[in-house]
Amino acid sequence: MCAFDGCGPIAGRPRRGLCQAHYEQQRKGLPLAPVRWRRGAKDGATCSFGGCTKQVQSVGLCSGHYEQRKRGRPLAPLRERVSYDGCGFDGCENAHSSRGYCSGHYGQVVEGRDLAPLREVRNPAARDDAGRKQCRACDVWLAPDEFSRDRHHSDGFKRECKRCVRDRYLRRQYGLTADRFDEMLAQQDGVCAVCGAPDPAGRELAVDHDHACCPTPGQSCGACVRGLLCWPCNVGIGHLRDDPEILKAAASYLAAA
Repeated sequence: MCAFDGCGPIAGRPRRGLCQAHYEQQRKGLPLAPVRWRRGAKDGATCSFGGCTKQVQSVGLCSGHYEQRKRGRPLAPLRERVSYDGCGFDGCENAHSSRGYCSGHYGQVVEGRDLAPLREVRNPAARDDAGRKQCRACDVWLAPDEFSRDRHHSDGFKRECKRCVRDRYLRRQYGLTADRFDEMLAQQDGVCAVCGAPDPAGRELAVDHDHACCPTPGQSCGACVRGLLCWPCNVGIGHLRDDPEILKAAASYLAAA
């Protein structure tokens, strides 16, 4: 109880035996006086909106109806809070987060996607009995050297194997799968389609495409891919603007030199 005569129970932590309001009066050097309570806030009165049994917060209304009034909306019954035991998606055992779903399925609702089972959360540092790591993309257990190193992950390796990372890059940049790239490479006997030699620096052959179709460097729709070139040939063709006439003139110039 507050030490001031006639004041009620102390809400929260007492300050020198006083409630917060009387403590503020004392701190400011004011004589202690009865506190002016908001209407209904002290005596437990209920909200004046018909049918609402919540305690008054201000001007005779509970916090919910007071917010409606403050925002200029017509007073209406408050939405009843529903208690959920878990996620409403069939088979999901995650805890409830919002509107009847766990955080993962609620995210699918917000994004407008069809509800689907969530991907299992795996421990990236997990290993099987043979010491292999499971790729998050293809689900295959592979030796750790099949993963690129990445210090940002707990086990020091990327979560996707090198082939899956390469496949995603080829799909995004050139509209090719890793299998299609390997097929083209086999058709060219593993060498450049122009000079007939492997890349001089030992790098993977570059994907060459028609820049008239897809002018953005390093990107293709997939339909305009022409072949695989070593980096010098690929850069040389690009510098000569993919123009056969300029290439012929360059060849004649070199032959006559």
